[in-house]
Amino acid sequence: MLPPAFFGILMKMMSGKVCCLIGLVCVGLAASGCRSLGPRTIPKDRADYSEAIGDSWMRQTLLNIVKLRYNTAPVFVDVASIVGGYSTESEVGGALNFSWPNAADVANINGKLRFTDRPTITYTPLTGGKFMRSLITPIRPEELFFTIQSGWNAGAILTAGVASINGVRNREQSPEGATAADPDFIRVVQLMGKIQQSGCVGIRIVLDQQKHQTTLLTFHNENMPPEVRDQIGELRRLLRLDPDAKEFRLVYGNAASSNTEIAVRSRSLIQIMSLMSAEMEVPEAHIKEGRTTPGPQHGAKPLARIRCSPDKPDDALVAVKFRNHWFWVDDRDVPSKRGFSFIMLLFTLADAGEQQNLPLITIPAQ
Repeated sequence: MLPPAFFGILMKMMSGKVCCLIGLVCVGLAASGCRSLGPRTIPKDRADYSEAIGDSWMRQTLLNIVKLRYNTAPVFVDVASIVGGYSTESEVGGALNFSWPNAADVANINGKLRFTDRPTITYTPLTGGKFMRSLITPIRPEELFFTIQSGWNAGAILTAGVASINGVRNREQSPEGATAADPDFIRVVQLMGKIQQSGCVGIRIVLDQQKHQTTLLTFHNENMPPEVRDQIGELRRLLRLDPDAKEFRLVYGNAASSNTEIAVRSRSLIQIMSLMSAEMEVPEAHIKEGRTTPGPQHGAKPLARIRCSPDKPDDALVAVKFRNHWFWVDDRDVPSKRGFSFIMLLFTLADAGEQQNLPLITIPAQ
């Protein structure tokens, strides 16, 4: 039987290492933690996924605009769902070895901590009758004017989204060639921009007894500055409107049926994209080789200037590579950014229709 003194000496020798070992184990267990991982990921993940989806949607839109210039069918794919999966695993262990009297005592600790991020992203090709109709159906005139009333630039909205107002024609682009805008249309756009800034124009919805909706464009005369009154008077003359009426019925069409009606022939989403594609820059070699056609020669400022270069741009709002060239919108070109943002707004408002039994592409990101 070992004497009691032996145990006293042993405890003194090993007490320091035992305490160290216990402390390391406790630290490892505390590091593994009992706090929930999920809630802490929401603030960062939500912002990061939102930015990534927005950037990818802009790149897809620009790529389809470029494809239209090269007579290639556009393809749209939506991010249907994102399922984030996180897991943490921790393992801590320790060992204490000693011998008496000459061998050195040994204390060791080992641990393992593993973090896994495995999101599953599901893509849905956008197709079907309803989505295609949302691309080829003209935008409703009231939606355009509601967008203007909400603060979007009237000049950009009307130039991009309207083909004619009361027969006054905007510029057009077709396979047969380009047609310049009527000078009166350019002046109408300028006047609408100035009147918008004054706050003297608005939209009003009226329902009749049969619940049929009528959209009215109204001009406010109360406390109107003289220069705004003159601008509204000029706008009435250019559009052949009643000089005394305060409200005008907003309809879709080529020509108004009376002088109290504003007939707007609006463009569809695919028409606006086609116009942008016709006005974009392309390599001269591609034109000479017959890969694409020359752009319009009307001399008007493009809806959004899409530039082209063989090298990747340094400061782009959005850029895509196609046929070994980079096509991009300069982040310092405010008018072009505004025009491109209008396209993105239209996609946001577009009705993709009811979900159908479509093929899904699921890519586990590991």
